[in-house]
Amino acid sequence: MNFKLLMDQTTSEKIQASGITVSRRITDLDVLRGIALFGILVVNLMLFAHPMYIFVADINLEAGPVDQFAEFFIRTFFEGKFITLFSFLFGIGFWILMNRMQERNQAASFIFARRMFFLALLGLTHAMFFWSGDILLPYAICGVLLLFFFNRTDRTLKVWIGLVLGIVLFINILIVGLVMVGMSVPEAAEEITAAFEIEAERYTALMAKGYEVYSSGSFAEMVSFRRGELSFVYFGLMLSPAGFGWIFSVFLFGLYVARKGDGLLTNPQLLRERFIPRRRSRLIIGLIICAVYAGASMQANSISLDHYTIIVLLTFMVGTPLLLMGYIGYILQALRRFEEKNGNYAPGAFLHLFAPAGRMALTNYLMQSVLCTTIFLGYGFGLYGKTGYAASIPIAIAIFSFQIFLSRMYLNRFKMGPFEWLWRKVTYLK
Repeated sequence: MNFKLLMDQTTSEKIQASGITVSRRITDLDVLRGIALFGILVVNLMLFAHPMYIFVADINLEAGPVDQFAEFFIRTFFEGKFITLFSFLFGIGFWILMNRMQERNQAASFIFARRMFFLALLGLTHAMFFWSGDILLPYAICGVLLLFFFNRTDRTLKVWIGLVLGIVLFINILIVGLVMVGMSVPEAAEEITAAFEIEAERYTALMAKGYEVYSSGSFAEMVSFRRGELSFVYFGLMLSPAGFGWIFSVFLFGLYVARKGDGLLTNPQLLRERFIPRRRSRLIIGLIICAVYAGASMQANSISLDHYTIIVLLTFMVGTPLLLMGYIGYILQALRRFEEKNGNYAPGAFLHLFAPAGRMALTNYLMQSVLCTTIFLGYGFGLYGKTGYAASIPIAIAIFSFQIFLSRMYLNRFKMGPFEWLWRKVTYLK
């Protein structure tokens, strides 16, 4: 394979939508976006194969040592890291899009709001008819809020990042603190324990119902069951470590990084300058903290909200960005060396394979849901509830390898993916 030709093809292209003139693509973003899609798929596979209530239900998946190791591995290296990367890239993309529209004297805020409205409709459709773990609707909600921060100062962005994360942390500590205080009083402890047991039984029953519906129910029954799952998911997004607060904060961080100095459009090397230095220390420290996160996550009881809940939250908020910045630093360093050696650097050549999938991120994200529901649900291959963590990585590799191949083939004929084309059509009405 001619990797140098591949790099040339994915680095620049002509975009002819809405009067945009010749525009240089930043290949680093495409590569990172493709890698993020793969990492998200690895984590999501358990949620495609089991009801969403698996987050809190006390069930026995009969996990052997291999599955337990796989769970620890995925929680340490994958969980939260790649949805964070995707959110970071969304914030960067927001800044790039708004700047390009302003350069063309377009009503940037109005056009972006319309863009988010379409994303919300697409996300709602995806959530109702395919998979309740959809992220497009939460992205659209948080994306609209970015409009209020586009022209704010760097100091304001940093204050709001800290404020939002602080609120999430405070609410969780307050809830866990109140539970622990209540448990210290014998009379209250009995009532609290009884309430937790009732909730555990309810979620266990919902899990059993989910397995039944998704394995042998009709499509209409699946859609009906998803409505309940969506209520559960969105309540969790209000408080969970990777919920609305985290997503919006990372959006702001992406906006903050993209506009530093002369901005990413003027200086395409900006990400490399910020993330390649100190990548080793960030990776090591982040890995240690994320290993603690993984261990605590496997011990935590999401219903009773014990002390592990706070450990999970704190280690997630500290370890995830550190490990992710380490990942980004090493990825960008490999891409730099690939260019310096004129395409003769194997790690960088391998990473460039992710770029076509990253250019079709929306299409590939939706395709993953179609493929996974076909694999797991009753109207497909019927593997629902039959796979554990150990199967996630090989299945993800198989699916994403197919997506890389398909993306390369498609982009040889077209300038963008089908859903990217539709999204652009709706955005610019041209």
